[in-house]
Amino acid sequence: MTSAPTILATCKQTRFHLLDENPSSEIDVEGLNIIVTSSAPESTEDVKTKTKGKAKAKAAGRELISDAHLRFKAGVHYGLLGRNGTGKSTLLRAMAEKLIPGIPHATRIAILQQTDEQEESYGAVLNQDKTVLESVLSSDESRNESVRMADFLSKSFETEDPMQPVRAIRKIRHQKAEKHLFLAHKNASLKSGARGLQARKELKAAEIKLEATSEKLAQVVDDIEADEVQADTQAAVETLQSLQSELEDVSVKIFPSTHVLN
Repeated sequence: MTSAPTILATCKQTRFHLLDENPSSEIDVEGLNIIVTSSAPESTEDVKTKTKGKAKAKAAGRELISDAHLRFKAGVHYGLLGRNGTGKSTLLRAMAEKLIPGIPHATRIAILQQTDEQEESYGAVLNQDKTVLESVLSSDESRNESVRMADFLSKSFETEDPMQPVRAIRKIRHQKAEKHLFLAHKNASLKSGARGLQARKELKAAEIKLEATSEKLAQVVDDIEADEVQADTQAAVETLQSLQSELEDVSVKIFPSTHVLN
């Protein structure tokens, strides 16, 4: 069976700090290489090892972009031109899915597909009733993640088990720690010198944090102290309220007419 195509993106060291929670007003990535392979490598380090030099890079898959400079500034409109099959959609997907290492984590990128790939792949009838605005919103992964977390936490409070909110908030913390560690790895691989030393310290801290969340997630109910249950339950409540408020703010900005008080 043929493996699904995998996008491999590498770049030179970046001046941006990938773990910065403040959104950047620009994207500036030098030495960008994008390769499409038939299967995923074991790790980013494997990609670097297997793709040293143009000959090896091409041998690992189809090379779409080589040593390019990707730069965007806020407030500027850009057009992407090229013949069919040259990699335009692949580049956009690599950006939207944060596959390009030099793009800061907090940068919000949404890609609006020409068709619904998931529905098409299963031969289903496309949702013709979805508005343009709904289609755009559904492509915002940051918002989608907030919706998923809010729904997950909300359902944990609908059960009679008082430990469900505790498990839910611990799972969310663990998933965030996993994501943070992934970004810390990318950040450390793109830094050298003093910045590299700091990035490696942050990587170590991220590893310790993930280990701590793993232990909490695996903790047996009988071993959880009452004050921990209370603290985690309160954290679940506050997190849910924060997510709901965040989603409500977005909704008000997008649909102001539906939130006018009589």
